[in-house]
Amino acid sequence: MQREGYSGDQNTRLRGEIDGNDKTRVRVPRLSPISPVTVITNTGLGELMVEDISPELIGWKAYGLASIPAKWVPPFLVIYASCFQADSADERINGWVAEWIKKTGVHEPRQLIVRSSGTAETIKNRGQLLSKPCSPQQVASTIRNLLSELSQRLGGKVHWVVQEYVNSREKGLLSNERRISLEKRDWIAEFEPQGDRPGYTTPIAFRPWRDGTAPAELDLRCTSALEVTLRLKLVAMWATSLPSRTLFEWVWNGKTIHIVQADEEMPPNGINPESLLGFKIPTIKLASLKVFHLATTDDYDRYAKLRNVRLYRELGYHMPDFYVVDDTEILDEVLSGHISPKLDGDLSELTKRPLIIRTDGMDIPEEKREMLPRSEELRSYAQARDWLLLNLKSRMEENGLTGGGLCLIAHHFIPSVASAWARAEPGNRIVRIESLWGIPEGLYWHSHDTFEVDTQTVKVNFGRPNGELKFRAWKRRRFKGTFIASDENGKWMPCQTAPPYDWHKSISKNAWLFEIAHTTRQVAEREKYAVSLMWFVDNHPQATEHAVLPWFHSRSQPSGTPKAAPRHKRKVTVQPLLPIVLIFSAPAMLRALRRHSHGRK
Repeated sequence: MQREGYSGDQNTRLRGEIDGNDKTRVRVPRLSPISPVTVITNTGLGELMVEDISPELIGWKAYGLASIPAKWVPPFLVIYASCFQADSADERINGWVAEWIKKTGVHEPRQLIVRSSGTAETIKNRGQLLSKPCSPQQVASTIRNLLSELSQRLGGKVHWVVQEYVNSREKGLLSNERRISLEKRDWIAEFEPQGDRPGYTTPIAFRPWRDGTAPAELDLRCTSALEVTLRLKLVAMWATSLPSRTLFEWVWNGKTIHIVQADEEMPPNGINPESLLGFKIPTIKLASLKVFHLATTDDYDRYAKLRNVRLYRELGYHMPDFYVVDDTEILDEVLSGHISPKLDGDLSELTKRPLIIRTDGMDIPEEKREMLPRSEELRSYAQARDWLLLNLKSRMEENGLTGGGLCLIAHHFIPSVASAWARAEPGNRIVRIESLWGIPEGLYWHSHDTFEVDTQTVKVNFGRPNGELKFRAWKRRRFKGTFIASDENGKWMPCQTAPPYDWHKSISKNAWLFEIAHTTRQVAEREKYAVSLMWFVDNHPQATEHAVLPWFHSRSQPSGTPKAAPRHKRKVTVQPLLPIVLIFSAPAMLRALRRHSHGRK
């Protein structure tokens, strides 16, 4: 058995990331049927006229096939889900299939393929349902076998497409989805691997001024592999005028190209990253603090987590307040499961703003510093108390960190539109910057923008620049469909990016880009080694006076192509989209998808 259609166990570059949020959205079609559809109901063969066709009646796969030129589509019919909910005998269903074969000229012994057509399917969950080639006499029994595997896969009704099977010499995808191209007129054709030849993609650009406003013909016949891309361009030209962007699956049998699936992209939705700043920041009464104290010069010298901050202050940045607890009596009480009244009052005051608590110590071995506990955003006294009593002690014990001269270092969350990692080396003019909406953790997992800035000179002047920086920059803007931000409870969640921000530059001003490059170079020169420096970008003005703010840096250990983000990813808990999302870097995601592929619908 193969999963969903013609592609077997192969998966492809055009698939994209699974987005569970789409399962909760009501899907309204923007494609319009243009051909009637033959159906099998409990009473026999029938035909749905164009005006009567809906996704509820035949499922989304069949709806897509009915919405493209009939001459592109291998003959098909739809068997209603109700046929298998009632006591329709297999012989009757197979008899109606045989009658359809006789009418359409799909002559035996040609093979058919049975394909699910769910009413809850979207372009994002392609491959979650099943398909299987079979003979005409096996259609009903094949569907019943597939039904036994579908019970937990997808909501809604599942109808069944029965279609003439196409033996392929080439097959692949054609898409102008938003994640593929900024402009609707720009398409990508993908060719799946064939034998020893690897798969590949090729761009297809449609320009009305050059190609005309509509294809002169809809004939997809071609006898040469060299013609396939030219014929696919006809499909792209026809589909560019559709109200939605589209993902097609195509098969070439050596004589003609068949379109075996057409999925419309859902209307874009998501979060405007600029909305992350849409609130007023409360004032903290510092005089009321009894246990936490503002970090002092001695603290900046004593604790490694604060030494970076000291350097940024020396370079001219007014850093936000840091709060320190190093009272051993108070900390011993915490580790024994008790919050003192003084600490209780401090937590109540400090959590008026989202608070993050980090840990440090004077005697922590260097190799264990990556394991030091750190909270996510704590937005209430209860969350802060629970983290100290439930998380801190267990994390310290499981990582062997007790007895290291523990201290707590707290700071308030810096609301920002975007974040960045920048990499610089001593004596090197070029600074690499990677940026994405939301918090910096998103850069480890999701597509982001990349910039390279030439600071023009090897020598660096220390301190904030007096005038406008004039550097050269190379910018690679990418589709940024997902970023990580806080929900209303302070949990870090993957978020879908609202257009047009999914294609907008995440560092919008050259002045910000050049300041990041200039300061990162200064840090590298001061440290005398290559550094990766984390930045907050486009910050809330009540949290900091700086539009871009350096926050943390470490030694950069490049491998292969230099990356701005550190090689060792910080351990954080990211709550999944509904119900689960696999979060990988792009190459790892492709490998995982191929390992766990359900094939293509």
